[in-house]
Amino acid sequence: MSEPKQKTVFERDYTARAEHLDLEITPKNKALVRKALDYQKRLDSIPYVVNEYAASLFDDMILNYDQIAKEFCGKLTATINYASHEATIELECLYAEFIKGEFMDVLREMAETALQIRFQPLTSGLLQITLIMPYFFPEI
Repeated sequence: MSEPKQKTVFERDYTARAEHLDLEITPKNKALVRKALDYQKRLDSIPYVVNEYAASLFDDMILNYDQIAKEFCGKLTATINYASHEATIELECLYAEFIKGEFMDVLREMAETALQIRFQPLTSGLLQITLIMPYFFPEI
């Protein structure tokens, strides 16, 4: 008897959970939103400065992302938002593949450098990969 060519060893489907998420507005939720907005106002009042080292990392990541955009025929957008103190790099492509020896080092550098990495399917059918990068730091 021969072994099957493919064997599923673990599988769970959490996609149905997303359909049941109900964001009901309750007095408790409203209070939490008010607290979050108040906290955001306090954060916005803190002066921020551009860290030159982080700015250099941001530039390096743009070059790395550009390689991926070229390889996978994607669209690259890098944004520095001085109002919200965010620096993001977004790539939209049909798919992305990170293979050892090709882009695995870029993926590793992304993981080590970014504050957040998000892989998100778009309604257009494209894949969006977003990096939120360290760029601004509170002035001490």
